[in-house]
Amino acid sequence: SSRVLWTLAVTQLPYVPNKFYQLPNPEEEILTSLMRSIVYVAQRPLRDEELFVNYRLNPKLPLPEWYSPVNSEEDARRWTKN
Repeated sequence: SSRVLWTLAVTQLPYVPNKFYQLPNPEEEILTSLMRSIVYVAQRPLRDEELFVNYRLNPKLPLPEWYSPVNSEEDARRWTKN
């Protein structure tokens, strides 16, 4: 259920490193402010390995130098207007 997932997420917060790039509203407690995050969970221990993520960037826009498309056909299909 969503309550179980929320409880799991809250219990794991101490293990998710976050950094504020803009501090929350001064009236808010910093410790209770949640930040949007993406967490990757591995099914096995990782060491000296690279993780690859398909960001699915729009191929019609300039891509960052560091980015290599995973599947150009899939990206083109995804960004084609129906």
